[in-house]
Amino acid sequence: MSLRIAIEGGDVASVVTAVRSLDEPGRRKARTALAAMTRDREVWWDGTRGAALSVAVVGCQPTAAKAAQILGRPSVGLAEEAVAPVLEVARALGVPWLVELANRLATVPEPDWRFVAGLIRAEGAPPPTGDRFVEGWATDLGMRELDRPLAERLRDDPFLRVLLPRLFEVDAVGLRLHFPDLCTGRENGFADAVAQLSREGVLDRAYLIGATLDRLLRGDRPKALRAFIVLHETLAPTAAEVVARSGDYLRLLTDGPVSVASMAQRVLCTVDLPDRDALLDASRVVLARPEKALVKAQVAWLGVAGPAAPVVFSSPRGDDLPALALPQPAPPPITDVDTLVEEVALLLRRRIPDGPVERVLDGLVRLAAVDGGRLAGALRPLLRDARGWVFRRHRNEPHCLCESMGDLLRAAAGLEREREPEDWSSENEPDPARAAPAVLVRRRLEEAAARLGSTPSLLCAPTSMTGSLDGSVLLERIAALGDREPWPVDLTQALLRLPLAPDSGLAARADALGSRAGKALAARLRSGGLPQPGQYTVSVEFSRKLDDADVRESFGLWPRRLLVETAPPAGLEFELVELLDVTAGEYYSTRAEEDWSRHWALAMPHHRGVVAAAALPLLAAAADRDIDDGSTAVLPLLADCDGDGGVALDLGLAYAVSARRPADRIAALDAFLTMAATGTLNPEGVGELIGILSTSGPLKPTRIVEVLRDAASAGAPLSVWRLLAAALPHLLRGAPPETPPPGITLPRSLGVAPKVPRGTPELLALAMETVVATGVRLPVHGLDAVAARSGSSRVVVEARRLAEALCSAGATGGSEAVR
Repeated sequence: MSLRIAIEGGDVASVVTAVRSLDEPGRRKARTALAAMTRDREVWWDGTRGAALSVAVVGCQPTAAKAAQILGRPSVGLAEEAVAPVLEVARALGVPWLVELANRLATVPEPDWRFVAGLIRAEGAPPPTGDRFVEGWATDLGMRELDRPLAERLRDDPFLRVLLPRLFEVDAVGLRLHFPDLCTGRENGFADAVAQLSREGVLDRAYLIGATLDRLLRGDRPKALRAFIVLHETLAPTAAEVVARSGDYLRLLTDGPVSVASMAQRVLCTVDLPDRDALLDASRVVLARPEKALVKAQVAWLGVAGPAAPVVFSSPRGDDLPALALPQPAPPPITDVDTLVEEVALLLRRRIPDGPVERVLDGLVRLAAVDGGRLAGALRPLLRDARGWVFRRHRNEPHCLCESMGDLLRAAAGLEREREPEDWSSENEPDPARAAPAVLVRRRLEEAAARLGSTPSLLCAPTSMTGSLDGSVLLERIAALGDREPWPVDLTQALLRLPLAPDSGLAARADALGSRAGKALAARLRSGGLPQPGQYTVSVEFSRKLDDADVRESFGLWPRRLLVETAPPAGLEFELVELLDVTAGEYYSTRAEEDWSRHWALAMPHHRGVVAAAALPLLAAAADRDIDDGSTAVLPLLADCDGDGGVALDLGLAYAVSARRPADRIAALDAFLTMAATGTLNPEGVGELIGILSTSGPLKPTRIVEVLRDAASAGAPLSVWRLLAAALPHLLRGAPPETPPPGITLPRSLGVAPKVPRGTPELLALAMETVVATGVRLPVHGLDAVAARSGSSRVVVEARRLAEALCSAGATGGSEAVR
């Protein structure tokens, strides 16, 4: 029988005989055959075939490195049964490098642990200490010799002294230490065995406690830390041992995952800590943590420990948010065809509104003027592949601009405009109302498509990522026009992007240009920009031409929404009034299939109240529809802009913090923190709306508490507390106020009896935590009445806790107390 046939047949004995009989030329020939046999990754070598292969490789290869190249392949599986024949051949042929081979195989991604360990034990060598070998040892502890107690097996294990310390160092190895000891019937086999060996003196107890705490301090996945929490509890440190490492326990309490922090809290509660200041410092951190059970236990512990609460509350403080960097400058313009084509290709591969539409528009205008022929030739193949739905207007979204963007690209490619089929039902036509920012962006795209090639660049290209345009840059662009007239919509957009601040010096220079564009710039610079419109809320009822009630109920939609309309100042020209005018229109069930609202913020970076009002139907839909259209992405952009947000921005934020989808709530959190850091957040206004709409509209406090807790943890506890102080009176009453706040139109009553919304206890608990964190006392109308009720309902219990915290808080009056 040939060596190859014996290997492929898994005839280990024949392979041993054949390899032992080979001379050096025969072994060299066998090496070539072995390399060819194992080159095909689809062929697996395991079981007896793997054992036969390992015997041949060890007997024929000249070095450990060469052998490991073959035996370490993923397609080779080496069982423990292969150790004996490998040893037989190695000793017969005088192979000196088995330990080196074992150490090399111990580092492969999924080592055959028992084979490697068998070679190490047979050679009497120290075990490898790499992560993978340690993980294999941990796994093997729960799988080998299960008829013997684990403590006994560990006591006899030659690897124990070297590998046990590594169990406390290798990340995620704790996941492999959750197994029972089947011989003794103990559920936590590893922890019980280690604790027993420490009692016997085989393992050092002080080392084990210290190593366990060090592992917990370094952190890991919560499930991986569970084994070490169990080990700590099984070792049961004495009071003296806890006090000796009290600093470590306090760090675990403040910084550890909730399971680790709870363990540290339970241990610390049982001892008398000598450093009271350290306890109080840690308590300030713990009381601001989001885990309710941990906070409750800490409050109870402080009460037992003595008059600690007044000390914890002694220093009122505000938000602790990092200073925000200045807005980033806009990226440089696209000046070559290849780069522009790449950007257009990316635009077509994803939803169009998600792409850099502003930069592509500017690039199309620039390159159509200087290299229109090459640009058209490069764009045509892309657009032919993208025909159809990519450039089709989404009929259920009145603000969709995909068709307008497609017309612009076709114009740049020298192609005719495509028309949609005429089989759309007129009954499905969307609400004719149009958001002012959407109208502006649409007109810009249409103007560019009609006039492409007639100007070298856009006047309105922003100089900031927020969409803002520096006045001096615009002055230079207008001067560069000379006698040429600017595109009208382009000029309108450029003026709208100017900062809202008068600049008489720059205005004089603009006036000196003598052109109509220069005079328009001068007038806008003298006036300080387009004024902000007034805002007022309107309650809009559900309306749809088809399946009215059935559609609303099938989607779980609220029967009415609170939206905002704007009132432009008197005396403005019609074109300017149109830019600032937002009407609510009809309330439709659909959300944006292609949401362009993020581009509205770039169009009106200094009028975020107008943009917020226009985006409110989409933001409101986020609270009662589970559709991933990304419409809340406009909120972080608005947070970076300026101008009066008014009730529209407050209302948009209130809807978004209660959005159904986590991604939408994350966008709300981002906007909340940004505005809190810049001082533009109106927490009382947002809180008032949250309270009203949670009792008479679609908002869900169970979702809201998650966002607010994250905001408090991120450094905005005072802003969260001010918001909650405004929301809680409505929530505790279970109904909106009889008299609406100024500027707010209440949704019509649904005829439902007052009821405290679900999630109110969680918001009360969060309010207590923020009071503790800030030390600021704010009035909460109706709180004392609820706290004085008999019974032990969650609402009553949490109201009492908040009332007690307010009695201990130091400063009164909110933000003024800590500024």
